[in-house]
Amino acid sequence: MTIHDIAPLSVMTSALAYQHRPQLIHLSDRFKQERRRLKLSLARVGEICGVSKNTAISWEHGAKIPAEALALFAQVGADVQFIVTGVASANPPIPYDPAAYRVLIDRVIALAAVIMTGSAAS
Repeated sequence: MTIHDIAPLSVMTSALAYQHRPQLIHLSDRFKQERRRLKLSLARVGEICGVSKNTAISWEHGAKIPAEALALFAQVGADVQFIVTGVASANPPIPYDPAAYRVLIDRVIALAAVIMTGSAAS
């Protein structure tokens, strides 16, 4: 047996090993997953992160995402830990929803009024 007989076997072995590796999910794919989970358009992500829609598109195609952009994305509920590491946060952020907060504030104000007057409005 010569080295020429062995080389093709090693090439076949490494090709088979490569086929059985788990598929790696890239940061850009996880960024896209979070955007979709939050039901945001690329244009909206651009607005949130202070960039153009084309820049947001480039992030989903593998361009580097600045830390500042991830911090802004987190403010609308993106799980940045998941985006960066692939491991979902045990306590994912709660998306900021102005309408929901307005309802909550109105309820707190109404409750405060009840407490201050000592009776509920009919």
